[in-house]
Amino acid sequence: MINTEFDLCFDEELLEVLAPEEIIYVSLILLDVSKVDAEHTFFCETEAYYKLFDYYAEEMPYGIAKCRTGEPDTWILDRLRERSIHWGCSND
Repeated sequence: MINTEFDLCFDEELLEVLAPEEIIYVSLILLDVSKVDAEHTFFCETEAYYKLFDYYAEEMPYGIAKCRTGEPDTWILDRLRERSIHWGCSND
């Protein structure tokens, strides 16, 4: 688990999936909720997104994965927020 001055948190599983710079990038998106709508458009085009999509593939609802009932990028970011709260690393 990482807990820095920014109060970021990723468990060991995600540390194995993402490179350090990807962890920082995703963390910054998660920290600045006001920019998520604008920033997550680019998130879909990153290697971090593809890694996280693969990581969550079995857990993600089919309709969301196929963009029929939701957006996979938003679902992934929401799931990461939930994980950080679970690990006690949220800014709230």
